[in-house]
Amino acid sequence: MVFDVNQVVIELEYRGIVPVKDAVGTRIDCLRGRIWITEHRSTGDIVLEAGESYEISRGGIAVVQALREALVALRAPAVTQAGAGPAVRFRAALEPVGFARG
Repeated sequence: MVFDVNQVVIELEYRGIVPVKDAVGTRIDCLRGRIWITEHRSTGDIVLEAGESYEISRGGIAVVQALREALVALRAPAVTQAGAGPAVRFRAALEPVGFARG
């Protein structure tokens, strides 16, 4: 078994939502379906189809919502702010979702 602490794959039902907190640089991959992404204080929204990706560009909360059943991968940024490694910041970003609990 391979365990990757830098990536989480989430299956979302239609209209399912995943909030991600303070995750600048995190890459969102739409593996299946169609998703909508909005970021705190952003004037534009993003829609991804299967095979497309987007990198979170702002701090605060980003919300990912399935526009139809979807499979989504959240990947930790390769480079992070000083003082915290990618896995630590990535886990903190997923706390609102419930994935980072020990």
